[in-house]
Amino acid sequence: MHAADHQAVRGVLPRQFFSEQGIPGIDGLGVIESFGEGAPADQHFSVGSRVGFYPTRGTWAERVAMPLGTLVQLPDDIGDAVLSQLLTNGMAALLLLRAAVQANGETGKDRPILVSAATSTVGRIFMTLAAIQNRKVIGLVRRDDAVDAIQHDFPGTPAINTSVSDWQDTLKAAAGGDIGVVVDPVGGALLPALLGVLAPGGTAIVYGGLDPHPSPISTLLITARGLTIKGLSSAGLASAMPAADRAACFKEIFEAARQKPHIFDVATEYPLAEAARAVELSEVGPRRGAIILTF
Repeated sequence: MHAADHQAVRGVLPRQFFSEQGIPGIDGLGVIESFGEGAPADQHFSVGSRVGFYPTRGTWAERVAMPLGTLVQLPDDIGDAVLSQLLTNGMAALLLLRAAVQANGETGKDRPILVSAATSTVGRIFMTLAAIQNRKVIGLVRRDDAVDAIQHDFPGTPAINTSVSDWQDTLKAAAGGDIGVVVDPVGGALLPALLGVLAPGGTAIVYGGLDPHPSPISTLLITARGLTIKGLSSAGLASAMPAADRAACFKEIFEAARQKPHIFDVATEYPLAEAARAVELSEVGPRRGAIILTF
């Protein structure tokens, strides 16, 4: 279950995040039971194949009908609990990293990338992919125990607690130079602070709104420092990809998961019939690990 799932259920996101039948769920795993009449033959999939489906809608259901183009071939050596966290989250992390690298440019290749909500699944996959590419990353979190978690799972990666009053000063010391790019799913009151730590000409890449409140952004700051705010929809970009490119992305994501399987914690699993309880849990206090719906 993703943040977008429970935000859609709560009415924060528009109806487009549901299926036409009003069912939530933006990705999932399953086993093929049958093919529709006239479905083209595909050498990768057959009845009984274990597959993912992304990007799509309406996966909180016992059975779903999916276009072949949304199916993802899954590796046998990664379990369901990890794979269920790699579709939406993995694609978001990979495309965010590509966008951040592009925004940093060749002259800024050694500048660290700032990642907020660093202990989220997207944040953890992002940092894993960045480490594979030898990219410098600084994680932003909201609790001291989250700082400890980042430093345990990603040795050498600085982690900053934004609930401390002087966190910007700590960040500047950790960065050892300019911050050219920040990736952020939070928005709200945090975004102006993130813009404030960017170097002139820097870019904030936003990919969500965990804080549903509007961000009080000064256009004077953006103008004076030549900043850019860029929105990124991983589902939108993935939908426009040729199938071969999407498959190559997931191959890269699966390999990253093999390198750090321990970062994919599960907080709890709920049967589909108890989805309402799962939504409630997602909104209660800090937690570590994914909430998974099963059938």
